[in-house]
Amino acid sequence: MISIEEMAIKYGFVRNNSKSYRGGTVYDHDNGLRICISQSRKNAGQQHYSNLHDDSDGGSLYAFVKNRIKDGTITPPLRTYKENEAIASVLKAYLNMPIEDKEAFQQKIPVKKPDEPFFVPDGILFMKWAVNTTLLSQIRKFSKETYEHPLFKGTYYNCNKEVDSRRRGSDLAFPCYKADGTLGGVNIRYFNQHRNKCASMFMANSEHEHSIWHSNIPDKIDKVFIGESEFDCMAHFELTQNPNTLYISHQGNLMPGQVDAIMTLLKENISKFTPDFKMLLGADNDSRGSHYDLMLICGAAATKDKSNAKCFINEIPAKQEGYKAHIITVRPDLYDGFKEICLNSPKSENMRIDTDDENKSVIVSRPRDDKFADDALTSMVINSELVKNVVKAKAMTKDWNDDLKLLKSINSKIDGMKLGKVMSYDLFREKFDELSLQTKAVGHIADVVVMIQNQLTDKKKTDPDVEEGSDEEKSRRMRL
Repeated sequence: MISIEEMAIKYGFVRNNSKSYRGGTVYDHDNGLRICISQSRKNAGQQHYSNLHDDSDGGSLYAFVKNRIKDGTITPPLRTYKENEAIASVLKAYLNMPIEDKEAFQQKIPVKKPDEPFFVPDGILFMKWAVNTTLLSQIRKFSKETYEHPLFKGTYYNCNKEVDSRRRGSDLAFPCYKADGTLGGVNIRYFNQHRNKCASMFMANSEHEHSIWHSNIPDKIDKVFIGESEFDCMAHFELTQNPNTLYISHQGNLMPGQVDAIMTLLKENISKFTPDFKMLLGADNDSRGSHYDLMLICGAAATKDKSNAKCFINEIPAKQEGYKAHIITVRPDLYDGFKEICLNSPKSENMRIDTDDENKSVIVSRPRDDKFADDALTSMVINSELVKNVVKAKAMTKDWNDDLKLLKSINSKIDGMKLGKVMSYDLFREKFDELSLQTKAVGHIADVVVMIQNQLTDKKKTDPDVEEGSDEEKSRRMRL
């Protein structure tokens, strides 16, 4: 009997010393895939697996081989369009392996090797010509003006097949940089046609925990937007249209080293900040996003000189299991005001706030993964102005790209009604509760549009002095 464990190791998976939340063994593959393998409760001889990043990817050995063929991890010996024949050829090839090779897989499970440093491969790292923007325009719904804007042009490339032969040439590569400005890794974004969803992977040995992607740096910085993905950054720009914004992405898994890289980048460009500069916390509108907001606020507090800082925020061990805690040490002249805000602000019933008047500190403990509690603590620090110029910038849906796609869907329906108008993003946010309810029922968006049509914005019209078919008009359309 072939186990999933044997098959995974044969095709490049290695043991990870950590354990998953389900109690099985977790495997790391160099494309970022994490697989949890566990024994069946009904049949001790059978194994089941689950992908820790994709709930739809899981099941038996058959499902494991099928899905790995689809994502390119396994290449079947028999090239056929029939799924069953391809899977059978993979299993047959393993069964026909020499006994000593199979025993090596069955008896000796390799230990994960130490992480090797990321290095730029020989040859061309990125294909810089004829960038395929299908993922940006058709899947993510960005306009050409956005992804070709000076803020973003040159910050993404086609992924070169020489870098990773399993990826298609149309996949986009986003270079990520460390605090010292050197290339720390490459995040590859692609569309999985078999599962009809977008996915991402880091190039092998990328230093994700120390690297961030960022847009080109404008000459004048009004705002710094920190989002989870590069697509959220582009969506925020298209919705708000502020070219004096520096966009930063931590790829949705913020690490302390990335916080350091972000703060270093801001410190290096502080001379470009305008007097009304704001740092926008634009992570996803969920519990993990709230946790990332708090990490960034802690990072902002920790980067100041002790003599000038208004507060220091440190995570400390919580006294109660399943809880987490932060100690906020406040400058003496500001302590009483902050203490009052903490005691009187809205908070979760499971939050606990302890004050230490002698050391001018407030200790806040709350359950892990409690979005409301993390939001409450973040709001306490922002409202007390202990950390200046920080603003929470949350999307109305889960993330900013979802906001953009929903708004474009609504405007497509409005265009079908031939009103000659569009919905602005400000109106979208104002009417979101009504829109989100109506869009659940197909076609009912028209009812909402009729109610608010007087608030819609007129479309940009072609200059009447320019004829419809003139060369000037054609040239303008090509630019758009």
